[in-house]
Amino acid sequence: QPANLEFAEIKCPTIRGDVLVSFKNQSQKSFILNITIPANTSATVYLPFWNKLQKVTMNGEPVSFTREGVFAIIKEIGSGNTIFEINNR
Repeated sequence: QPANLEFAEIKCPTIRGDVLVSFKNQSQKSFILNITIPANTSATVYLPFWNKLQKVTMNGEPVSFTREGVFAIIKEIGSGNTIFEINNR
């Protein structure tokens, strides 16, 4: 969980290519995650889960997720650049 951390970014080298991740966080209000996944790979993304009223989008479109504790989990995200956004209403 990012808690009060407002921004972070990381580049993680893998045998398939670099995974790039950055986020912007306004704790309990909004969270934007930008992730780039190498070709021919997939990922499971863990996002903050604040409450049942939050809305999660993937590239601007609503997306369903599985809740596990304090995480909203989205599985099988394909390669390329994907932007997730959470808005807490």
